[in-house]
Amino acid sequence: MGLFGYQLVVTMIVASAVHKLSKYYSLGRWLLVDKLKFYCPPNQRDLPQLQGSRSKINGTKEEVYVPKNCDLNLKTSQITLAELLSIHYYSDFRWLVDFTASSSVVYICTRVYFCFNPTAMWSEYDLSAIWISLVLLYNVGVLVSITTMYFTNDLSTERSLCMVFTAFFLVCAMAILIVDERNLEFGLDGSYNLLVKSFVNVTGVDQDYAVRVFPNWLLKSLLALLASMMGGLVTFPGFRCAQMHHGALAQLQKRPFYRIVHHINYILPMVVVFMWMTPLTRMPLTTGDIPIMTNQQFDQWKMFLLYGTCVSRISLIWPHLQAYLEFVKHKIQIMRRGKERVPLVQVQKKVVYVLKFLCAVGLQYTSPLILLLTLTMLYNIAQSRQGTPHTPGIGIFSGCLSFLCWWVNFTWIITTTCGSIEHTFSLGHILA
Repeated sequence: MGLFGYQLVVTMIVASAVHKLSKYYSLGRWLLVDKLKFYCPPNQRDLPQLQGSRSKINGTKEEVYVPKNCDLNLKTSQITLAELLSIHYYSDFRWLVDFTASSSVVYICTRVYFCFNPTAMWSEYDLSAIWISLVLLYNVGVLVSITTMYFTNDLSTERSLCMVFTAFFLVCAMAILIVDERNLEFGLDGSYNLLVKSFVNVTGVDQDYAVRVFPNWLLKSLLALLASMMGGLVTFPGFRCAQMHHGALAQLQKRPFYRIVHHINYILPMVVVFMWMTPLTRMPLTTGDIPIMTNQQFDQWKMFLLYGTCVSRISLIWPHLQAYLEFVKHKIQIMRRGKERVPLVQVQKKVVYVLKFLCAVGLQYTSPLILLLTLTMLYNIAQSRQGTPHTPGIGIFSGCLSFLCWWVNFTWIITTTCGSIEHTFSLGHILA
């Protein structure tokens, strides 16, 4: 108890709540049930125009066709728990959201505890870091699972796109990591020096030998490889979110205020990226004859924008998921284009297919922001615990976490921009 104290009590309460109450109260389930409307697959009773539109197959089986001039007025219905239980990735979506919410509660309680009892930070480990790390690992596993879905199926375009973006992000990461720290303030050099110093203290070897064994370029090379893999994992989520962003804007033609909110949500990662560019942000705001803010205040605003980006995205999850469900009309139009008639069963499969992958799309929307949220919380812990005797690894890798927080926003900008271009000019149906 001397090492944990209050934190252990909070951890036990939250763990018990997750185990006992998740069956009855689930944030992931609440985000989907009765919040979205889906289109029901049509049948002959819904479409009286189809009467007489039958053809025999092999002389025995009859198949109903939908003529080109038939107006498909699809019925809508609220999503209930019964529909969710048959949707792919629903359990993954629910557990990821619930686990993230539980870990956030532990993190907030721990931050409040250390705020009112600063001396405890020097005598106790930070258990919230373990919770957040577990969420981060589970989230990465979900992203890998969704990405491998494009590799296991016969989807050569998707595989090529993922590999191209992974290679592109590897080149970008290597180029960015050689930029002087006076221009991009990741703090990697400081973290590397702390790492070497810690290695020397533990092993007792000479510092020059430690630098030769683990040079700075090796650390940055490993970070570049990690960054490229992260970029490949968020490629398809970025394309998907760009598609949903345009769909949501199309539904808000007569609501200019909400359109502005969506545009702000879209460009927030770009603002975050600029916050790490010292000549563009920190220097103009913190130096000069009359500085606007201090360096400490600037760091606080940087953290505030990271959290604000996460809150903004999760608050707009409903219009984005509803925009995805509305794409069923567009998919049917593409299927009927250039054809005098299409089988009714194909229309029904297309409608069911959109609902079937709702939770997969929900994971593509939430996983990148949860990735950013967990990295931001770990970065905040590392910043606050530098120099403390406990959790030394997190303090040493503060620069790495700073870079990864910046990198997630950077890759988000690149992928959503490319997704917007693809969606606007219809350069192939990559996500069909």
